[in-house]
Amino acid sequence: MEVKIISKKQNPLFERSEVILSISGFNATPSRKEVAPLLSSEFKCTDDCVVLKEIHQPFGSKQVVVTAFIYSSADVA
Repeated sequence: MEVKIISKKQNPLFERSEVILSISGFNATPSRKEVAPLLSSEFKCTDDCVVLKEIHQPFGSKQVVVTAFIYSSADVA
């Protein structure tokens, strides 16, 4: 799967990064279990630090737009 970062915003109050990504290169809409390890490897953190807010695939599109929060540690998440 190919990941492109659309926007990335730091939120120091909650100790997280708010990220919007575009993912392509899959057969069916990916599940949260498939996307979380992909994002953790992309941002070099553990799976516990990744919280997926939304996975959205427009009708007829081969791309998925993912909104996620990447926390600094698993304790904060």
